[in-house]
Order: sequence, then structure tokens, then C-alpha cells
Amino acid sequence: MNGKTLGILGKGRIRREVADRMQSFGMKTVGYNPIISSEVSASFSIQQLPLEEIWPLCDFITVHTPLLPSMTGLLNDSTFTLCKKGVSCEESPWDCNLVDHENVISCLHLGASTKEAQSSCGEEITVQYMDMMKGRANTGVVNAQALTSTFSLHTKPWIGLAEPLGTLM
Repeated sequence: MNGKTLGILGKGRIRREVADRMQSFGMKTVGYNPIISSEVSASFSIQQLPLEEIWPLCDFITVHTPLLPSMTGLLNDSTFTLCKKGVSCEESPWDCNLVDHENVISCLHLGASTKEAQSSCGEEITVQYMDMMKGRANTGVVNAQALTSTFSLHTKPWIGLAEPLGTLM
């Protein structure tokens, strides 16, 4: 989700909480709320925009509004045609028009299964492996101490491989 843009439609505490959590993942947050001022939105690092500007900017849109007559039909075929193109997950937990729409991504447990997330994981694993092979600190490794002792110099059967691998990075 790092580097992606989240559109937050709505108001109140949930909007602020969602923005805070998504910003911690490196997301840019833009929002729409006809009641809250741009200054108030900016205080939670949400860029306030008119609805017509939000649709083409966002990689994801989250809606936190009461079901009022003014909010009915906020998401529809017209707004979906204005959205950014691209679908990374086809998991649909229900059979309904919103979930089945071509510009909607519904994901319960596969939210991190994007190409970017998988690539980032592969890069992190490679860096961690190379750090371990070069005797550097094991950052982000759950069992770093156990790995350090397991792969100490006297237990490395692949000692001849360490040099060629080390020269690749």
C-alpha cells in the first residue's frame, strides 16, 4: 500500500482513524466531506478535494458516511468510470452489484497480495539473507539470535558459496 493513494469519503472519528492507519503504511490520503473545512482535514494530513477530483487519483476508496438521501448513489457506474484503472484481486465474498462491478476490489484477507507488496517482500528477504551471509545485523527477523548461531562460521557447509553470493550484491 506504500505509495498508493486512498480516497476517504465521510466524516468523523472513523475517517481520522482510517487516515492515520493508512498513512502509517505510506499511503497518501485525500478526502471529501462537504461539512469539514480543508484546514480541519489538513490537520489529519488528509487533502480535501471535490468529489470529481478524487475518483481519478485514488488507488483505493473507503466510504464512511451515514446512509442519508444525499449519500445514496454516491458510488455508481458514472463514478466508477472516472476511477483509476487496475484490479489486483478478484476475490468476491458476496454476490452483489457493488462487489461485482469491474472497478471494485473486494478483499477480506488478501489485501497485501499486490504485485508491489510481493516484490517488496522479495527484496526485503534478499537484503536480510545477504546481511546474514555478510555477518551484519539481522533486522526484521523474528528469530535473529537463533539464525545467527545456526549460520555461524563453524556450521556453514556452503562457505564456498558465501563469496560468490556476496559479490552479487
